[in-house]
Amino acid sequence: MNYENQQLGGLTATQKIYYCPTCNGLGKNQRFVHHHLANECDGKQKRKTAACTKENQHRLEEATMNTKYWKSEKLMKESYKLYKQFQTDALRDIDNMRNISNEAVEDMIKTYYTQLF
Repeated sequence: MNYENQQLGGLTATQKIYYCPTCNGLGKNQRFVHHHLANECDGKQKRKTAACTKENQHRLEEATMNTKYWKSEKLMKESYKLYKQFQTDALRDIDNMRNISNEAVEDMIKTYYTQLF
């Protein structure tokens, strides 16, 4: 995780707490994020997750807000990737259409002049 993301919200990455709706667990580190949020967990809390859930139950509201924020950031990154892909596809299609149009116009001009002379 880069420095800008660590300082987001005034907390370091290890202090942020997240909530997994599948297993109703709370967790603090990037390993939790990877295993529970980025990939679907199996619905069972492991030993460390259960201990973290028990000691941080009072921070449940903060954890749900952090989880929503993490998911929205992920969605924005994915939509930006799609936007960039659509943009490159559109530019490529425009270039292809220009090339086809130029060839068609040249052929029409050649046939016109050959019929006249």
